[in-house]
Amino acid sequence: GGLTWIPQQLWGPVEKSKGVWTICIHSNAMGTAQVEQLRAFLKEHWQQFTSADRAARMTTAKLSKTERLYEFLAEWRMRASKARKRMQVSAG
Repeated sequence: GGLTWIPQQLWGPVEKSKGVWTICIHSNAMGTAQVEQLRAFLKEHWQQFTSADRAARMTTAKLSKTERLYEFLAEWRMRASKARKRMQVSAG
């Protein structure tokens, strides 16, 4: 249906030495200090960012074994959470 899902891994910018990391930023809920911290982070690390389109095209074949394990565990946690919610709805 035209929807591209890119999993979020972090709640804010964190310095990482390797890999592909995704963050979620709620700019509508940020104060001035948080905006300035983000601006400073982006100024220092701008060359490490990519587009959402490019991130969506990346495949697990390009990921390291550690990154693939992290991806598997993240998907497993998500599926387990959905299963728990379905069980709660059907029991309630």
